[in-house]
Amino acid sequence: MADTIQAEDHTTADQTGHKQHKNSALSHLADEIILIGHGKGNSNEAELLSEFLHKHNPTIGNRIIRVEDMDLSSLSEAGIERRLREH
Repeated sequence: MADTIQAEDHTTADQTGHKQHKNSALSHLADEIILIGHGKGNSNEAELLSEFLHKHNPTIGNRIIRVEDMDLSSLSEAGIERRLREH
């Protein structure tokens, strides 16, 4: 007979019924978040992440102020920062 491991539920429900992780690793993030991706349309993972967070973790999702599409392969870290300041 296989051993089973019972995982402790580390979630709580907010006022809307969405489950929130207690002590979430993301809970310390800034009040405003900009997601950066380089895909277009259905392959835009940053947009998909934004939608997922708004649905499944509104505490974090509501901090996302915009999703930027950039060609990350041609930009340095300084170039990304410069583009973000322009908008």
